[in-house]
Amino acid sequence: MPYNPRFPERIRDHAGDCFAAIRQKDLIVHHPYESFDVVVQFLQQAARDPDVIAIKQTLYRTSNDSPIVRALVERPRPASR
Repeated sequence: MPYNPRFPERIRDHAGDCFAAIRQKDLIVHHPYESFDVVVQFLQQAARDPDVIAIKQTLYRTSNDSPIVRALVERPRPASR
């Protein structure tokens, strides 16, 4: 029988807003039990949030079509001063 990782209910309870779920209470995602989609969603939200100053992460391996790399590359640049 195939295994289906779960998506954290608390993030679903906050309409997919990872930051709102974390503000309610710390959140840990443990792979492979939770879906990696939640990590991608968190990074996409962080990359779009103007209040996020930096995203620091170690990627050991990635693919040419990595959704993580795509989210980080698409991060809007701050306006020039």
